[in-house]
Amino acid sequence: MVSKILAAFDGSEPSERALRTALEIGKALNIEIHAIYVFKPGDFPGISSGVSRLGVREDPALETFARTIKEESAKMEKRIADIAAEFSMPVRTHQKIGDPREEILRFAGIIDADLIVMGSRGRGGIALLLLGSVSSYAVQHSKVATLVVP
Repeated sequence: MVSKILAAFDGSEPSERALRTALEIGKALNIEIHAIYVFKPGDFPGISSGVSRLGVREDPALETFARTIKEESAKMEKRIADIAAEFSMPVRTHQKIGDPREEILRFAGIIDADLIVMGSRGRGGIALLLLGSVSSYAVQHSKVATLVVP
């Protein structure tokens, strides 16, 4: 029995379709929906781990990174809320920083999700021929059912 769904969201069209699918299932079964957005620091190669002579980080890229996370999170929150409103369903939204492959599966375990719903490809780099790297990883490593939406 499915009682909790985790939808992976990155703002791409496939992730929007996945969220809509999760909401359709959630509404039909009257179950809890969570959405996760994972911000990947590697998308910002300008960030260094430099330390000043006083031992304090002096990296303007870190300030840009923090501002970008805040702006991107606000956009994701709004988009998820707008989609959820179409279904008149509440969605608990979570933002994480790290490798999306690992964070999605880790968080599914934390909330005890019964189903992960994700798009076949996200907005990251060059898409794989059949399945994106995050969705492919999830299908191979998830301990719960994983639905990949084209």
